[in-house]
Amino acid sequence: MGLALGLLMVQAQTSQVAPFPENYAKNLVLYGMGDRSDGKSRNFYISPQAIEAIQKGLELPVGTVMAIETYSAKRAPGGGFEKDKSGFLLRDKPDHELHVMLKVAPQTALSKAWVFGAYDPSSRLPQAGVNPLKDCLFCHTEALGNDMMFSFKEFKQFALSGQVQRIDCPLPERQRCPPPSEH
Repeated sequence: MGLALGLLMVQAQTSQVAPFPENYAKNLVLYGMGDRSDGKSRNFYISPQAIEAIQKGLELPVGTVMAIETYSAKRAPGGGFEKDKSGFLLRDKPDHELHVMLKVAPQTALSKAWVFGAYDPSSRLPQAGVNPLKDCLFCHTEALGNDMMFSFKEFKQFALSGQVQRIDCPLPERQRCPPPSEH
């Protein structure tokens, strides 16, 4: 019951939608790249001030923006997808989806105060068929212990090392990936 009440509180406070992050590939920092078994390859971006906060041992600050852009992999002639010599998917073309998280002033400890958005990066219009509250927020509540970021561990490794992280997943589509040690 407590979780249900908490989710209702989250829903009440997060009717906002994260805006499209203009020039995100230049204004944000690439901290990870990842592939999924369905031939989707992603770039993970975050605000520079989030990196500075983690380096100082602080929480992610209000105003942190995270964005994930998606590409389709090249199809292999015999089926499956083409990969480079390191085993990573070769990208064919950008998909028309950019998922965005924006940290806002907290109202409750449960939500960690993030709002979400999904856009077509070429038109900057909201992605058809995506409900940021239902599709994004409710899923990300599973990552409450990591400031609602499924890739928090990899982000922290990037912030401390400066090395872009691999965030690969053996599952298709938007399923929650198992921890790296399990795949």
